[in-house]
Amino acid sequence: MDLDTVVFGGSIVSGEAGTNPERADIGIAAGVIVGVGDLAHMPATERIDASGLVVTPGFIDAHIHSEYALLHGDPADRFGALLQGVTSHATAADGFGWAPLPQHLDGGPLWRSPTFAYGCADLVPNWSSPNEYLARFEN
Repeated sequence: MDLDTVVFGGSIVSGEAGTNPERADIGIAAGVIVGVGDLAHMPATERIDASGLVVTPGFIDAHIHSEYALLHGDPADRFGALLQGVTSHATAADGFGWAPLPQHLDGGPLWRSPTFAYGCADLVPNWSSPNEYLARFEN
């Protein structure tokens, strides 16, 4: 199998409980990790030397309010998790998120703390559907 990318020489931290960092290579094909181990002899279009670096493929942050950071526009907020190895977010961790609450519920108090924490206290969650939220990114 030919790989698109091999990240080699790094110290892999998997996030699995009870495991220690290990020196291994990571093979990627079509954007998917397809191999971990000694891939020194695997053909690859690109080879990335991660010697002396920590490689953290696939961390999941299960309590995040990235729906605010994405709207805020500050690159430090928008990409901070990615720079720390987080590749997936489980949004709406407190029971609310980018999908709107029903009209008869006042979501303002729920949004106040996270929007302030992300430095976008002026953000008003005035979208009425997930599609309206996503449309904010089309500009």
